[in-house]
Amino acid sequence: MAVQKENGRTISYGDARASGGLSVFSKKFDEAFFYDGDDLGVSLRGRETGFRLWAPTAWDAQVVLYPGGEGAADRYLPMKRGLRELTVPENLDGWCYTYRIRIGSQWDEAPDSYAKAVGINGERSVTGGNGRAA
Repeated sequence: MAVQKENGRTISYGDARASGGLSVFSKKFDEAFFYDGDDLGVSLRGRETGFRLWAPTAWDAQVVLYPGGEGAADRYLPMKRGLRELTVPENLDGWCYTYRIRIGSQWDEAPDSYAKAVGINGERSVTGGNGRAA
């Protein structure tokens, strides 16, 4: 596991057990987990909404759905392991979302770095990016 100290906080780059014992800084890690697809993030497909996340060092990952830019989460939906994927059988155009990742015993939540739109202060991603304010 790689660890970095920043602003008085320890940042973990993952539990090496989740990546087969490989360090995120090794060439073998790059060879095993390299991903060059252009389909990460959210996609609206008719009546479905798809989420894709590359997080090989995470033990668990979830999509957290919010009906708007403020307020409590509506749902926590688990993603499949590996290239993290989730298909929700609803068109969630205009909903806000984040990814919640567990590395070791710690859960962290963050917006999607591949989002085309974000909500208030960039704290949540917005599906669709159709101009509706979140």
